[in-house]
Amino acid sequence: MQRMWAIIERELRRFRRSPALIIMSLIMPIVQLVVLGYAFGGQVKHLKVGLVDQDHGVPAVRLHELANAVGANANTFDTISYSDLGDAVTDLRDGRLNGVVSIPPDFSRRELAKEDPHVALIEDNTDAFVSASLGATVDGLVSAYGAPTIDDRRIPHTASMWSRSTHTSRTSSTCCRDRSSCRSS
Repeated sequence: MQRMWAIIERELRRFRRSPALIIMSLIMPIVQLVVLGYAFGGQVKHLKVGLVDQDHGVPAVRLHELANAVGANANTFDTISYSDLGDAVTDLRDGRLNGVVSIPPDFSRRELAKEDPHVALIEDNTDAFVSASLGATVDGLVSAYGAPTIDDRRIPHTASMWSRSTHTSRTSSTCCRDRSSCRSS
């Protein structure tokens, strides 16, 4: 026990005599906390989301306004309007967008008839954190609109939003309300 205390005392004297070692011992853990904190946490801001409104009815305009409100208040994403879904998906694959929300042509009719209207989210899955954050934000948007939550293969069949992830080299399957009509690209 006496030898162990002698070693500890010797190391503490060496530590006290070296100001560079003291500074590095105090500063480096703080730098690591800051760098790793920004790398693995925080909120995602200003994602580029293409909004394709193929319906232009009053319920579709309301959903479009909700998306703009999320972009204006929470700054989670910035909406860019597209008239063609193909152009939006091309920009998504080229990396100019993080996701595309598509409002189908029959959205207003189905909403007014209470026939379970759908919107589609096509997202770039190259960054899992951004993809999950975007999916949760759009799910909140759809929930705020009054529709049920996202249907994914992990969640029961109560969906009103289709989710599709894309990668520059591959496309995953489209998740939709009933699994028998899911298709892959």
